[in-house]
Amino acid sequence: MAKRFDGKMKTPNSGPKFKSKSDARQSQQLKRDQKALLEKQKEREFRIIEHQLRSERLKPNCAMLSDLSRKKYEHDRKYREELDWQHWIRCDGTPNPQVIQELNTYLFVERQVRHVSDDKNSYVEKCLEIFKIMDAVDDIVDLPLDFSQFKLQCFREARDNLGRLLVEIVYGICYHLISDYDRRMDPVDLETVAYKNSCEAFAVGLHVVCHRPRLLTDDRPPPKCDFPECLVMVDVPPQLSQQYMAVMALWLRWDPFTDRMAEFDVSKSFEMDTRDLWQYSEDMWKQQAQIIQLLDEEKERSNRQLWMEQMEEKLKAFAEVDRSSYPADLITYLDELEKNDPHVRPTSDDIEKEEKKQEDQRNDVDIKDEPPKPVEPETTKSIQVDVGKSPSQLIEMRQLEEMEDISNSLKYSEKPNELNPRRYWIIGGAFNVEMWKLPMQPVEFEDGSVGVLIVGPEALQPIDYHEKYEPLQLSMGFSSTSSEDEETDVKKQNQEALKRLALINIKLPENVLWFENPKPAMWNEEKKNWTTEYIYDIRFNEEKQMVSFRAGRMGSFGLAVNRYTNFPFQSWEIRPEGGGDGAGVVLSVTAATVLVEFAVREDQAAMVQLQNATTVALQEMIGAYHRPDKLVRLLRRGGINLFPEPDARHYVDGNRPPKHAVAERHAYRCMAALSSTHQFAASRWNVNAPFDRMVMQMKETQPAVEAAGSGTSLSVASGQAGGVPYKMVMVTPERAVLLKCTEVSQVFSEEPLEVPPDSSAEAGQRFAPDLLTLTGHSDTVDFKTTETLFYLMDKIKFLSYS
Repeated sequence: MAKRFDGKMKTPNSGPKFKSKSDARQSQQLKRDQKALLEKQKEREFRIIEHQLRSERLKPNCAMLSDLSRKKYEHDRKYREELDWQHWIRCDGTPNPQVIQELNTYLFVERQVRHVSDDKNSYVEKCLEIFKIMDAVDDIVDLPLDFSQFKLQCFREARDNLGRLLVEIVYGICYHLISDYDRRMDPVDLETVAYKNSCEAFAVGLHVVCHRPRLLTDDRPPPKCDFPECLVMVDVPPQLSQQYMAVMALWLRWDPFTDRMAEFDVSKSFEMDTRDLWQYSEDMWKQQAQIIQLLDEEKERSNRQLWMEQMEEKLKAFAEVDRSSYPADLITYLDELEKNDPHVRPTSDDIEKEEKKQEDQRNDVDIKDEPPKPVEPETTKSIQVDVGKSPSQLIEMRQLEEMEDISNSLKYSEKPNELNPRRYWIIGGAFNVEMWKLPMQPVEFEDGSVGVLIVGPEALQPIDYHEKYEPLQLSMGFSSTSSEDEETDVKKQNQEALKRLALINIKLPENVLWFENPKPAMWNEEKKNWTTEYIYDIRFNEEKQMVSFRAGRMGSFGLAVNRYTNFPFQSWEIRPEGGGDGAGVVLSVTAATVLVEFAVREDQAAMVQLQNATTVALQEMIGAYHRPDKLVRLLRRGGINLFPEPDARHYVDGNRPPKHAVAERHAYRCMAALSSTHQFAASRWNVNAPFDRMVMQMKETQPAVEAAGSGTSLSVASGQAGGVPYKMVMVTPERAVLLKCTEVSQVFSEEPLEVPPDSSAEAGQRFAPDLLTLTGHSDTVDFKTTETLFYLMDKIKFLSYS
């Protein structure tokens, strides 16, 4: 029997109450959750303020940069109109390269003309005329302005047809020469005549083994033809040693097959996104709002489902209790369910059936009333159930997925014996090597008349030469002695088989820079691509700078190299050019092999320095100013490629992803606008930064007047440019910020240079959506220099590849 004290029963649970450890942990977790919620709300308030400030600061900057682009566009249009007027007043009989109908008419008329070789070499003048027209078409294709894609394709086809016409003229001259070689060609010896000619567009050489009587026991070696003006030597295979023939080498100083290759579709690339940073930010803000709405709806649905499950458990627990004794929340739950069917009190089975029915109805509505794609973007569909991440994280995750998908779609599918045109490119021109049958020669009769018997078409007839080389392989399972004998025998047979192939030697053109040993390739007209089929036993003579190989067929050959040999870049720098009036901006790029320095003045640019080049090639380009599009074309022809394609990440060492396309392009525009007062340089931290982070160094090169009311200006009150240290800058699609770390820091940190703000107002005052706002830029700029520099930077893309 329990004892009583003071009239009360003492129970075991009486006495002072203490919080358990689980209660303390729950209290601490609640405080942490509340703190995280407050920080999340504060971050959301900052984002709203930043978006409002972005409208005030970024939108005018984008409008200003767009105005510079519009002025440059109008300037280029006037330049093109001036070229049109100059062509009109020149009246030299050539077609206007801007009018596709005139180009086609010119092609039709010239194909009706038969050109002959005379002392004045009139056909060479015609070929140079065609070559200049092709160069003018190049200018239009490289700077299309308002031309549509269809019209640009028409210009490419016209350029290809012009190149074909030039080759047809040269081939026609060759037929004219060998049809009466004794009178029209230069004698070499009693049985051989030759011809050679060269100009800016091509170099041609002919070696003719004439019809002369021979002994039946004649065992002379096959002819060896040297064409020094074409950089080609040909050793005719021995099975053709008794053949009367003409061997031709034609060096075309440009690649005539580029326009014939299948066009690679890059329309899905992020680089094709033409939005400015303000438009992109607005679209991302709307997308974030949609994601937040979807996440809120998902959370509300999850909470309601959890509440309904709890109410179902309560309903089972109170199954034997009168409804008047139900808790208030359970009564609310039942009232909501009875709204659907007021005559029947729902049981637990009824509730499950009703929930299933409602779920099926929702699915039917989703199927029948599916909204169009523009209303509900694919991004929101794919992430609507992921409630554990913020909207910014979800958008970034989706962008990375899209970037990977698009990048994989841009990967070229290589085929056997095919030269990947996205990895390799042909430089130094094309080398046509042909062997032709000799036509019947004219005969002079006793009365002085001349007659000729024409057999077959009045055109060049190729010699039937088609050799397939399949090297023998060693068999297995023999003793060491027999294996050595077999190996010697196999090598001997392979060497004999190789001798049946023509030996072609091509000396590397000296007007091109070669950074690696080239790979010979042959043009395959059927597949519209370069191939390594029928090319064997490739060798390279480093001392003579000559490529040697055996060919099983005659045709057009090219020298292929990796187009991304000079990638990735090691460093880059942008600085104002020293001097007085008329000084421009210097852009220096240190590539993997060479250092190239450009000078930009108004609407023209020049390569003013070239270091670490393998030869003296391109020295004539130093200091020569051109329009930027033509300068890029000349550098590519000379073997210097600093201009990546949208699929370059697959072929650049490291397979690094490119930077955020819209943010990178806007950063280039800002840097170009600031180039007259600021200096920019590469940072080693940019290499491993994420795709939406661009890290660089920046400093002001001269004292500048601070913008009124600007608290973020980097202006220096006094001192010279040399004493101003670099500051680390990080640019993202959302903001531009100065960083506390430097180039010599041990580790990279995104910690801002300034202390974190204490209030939203202070944070808004410091917020800079781009470089122009960060520097407090308010000066007027020269649109010509700015846009020309931007063109080069956007072509080089050093932020993505350094």
